[in-house]
Amino acid sequence: MFEKAAKKISVTIEIEPNNKMSFDFWSVMLLTQAGKQSGKKRAALDNLALEKANSAELINPGTTAYNFACVAALRNDEVTCQAELERSRNQERFPGKTHIKNDPDFKPFRKKKWFKDFLASLDDDS
Repeated sequence: MFEKAAKKISVTIEIEPNNKMSFDFWSVMLLTQAGKQSGKKRAALDNLALEKANSAELINPGTTAYNFACVAALRNDEVTCQAELERSRNQERFPGKTHIKNDPDFKPFRKKKWFKDFLASLDDDS
């Protein structure tokens, strides 16, 4: 199923190379797959997800911060994760408090003060 979805997104991008949403979806799909892997396979999927997020960012700057935060979390890069989460709060497609609180990518940081403070600063319905 993953390969089929990736192929469809790839075709969409061939037809519409400036379609930011396609790159976003591809990045999220790769992050989901990465979360199910470990070692070199996970690192490779993280890198691909970052590549797709960068492509989306080039098309529409400032709109993929949440995906960057997820990749940083998966890489255990706390500084980048925190910065990108802060940047993501002003995005039109911000996932909201409940999603962030339950996103498995952020598991390494859930007990950190900065993460708890970030969540506390969000509206319950954001």
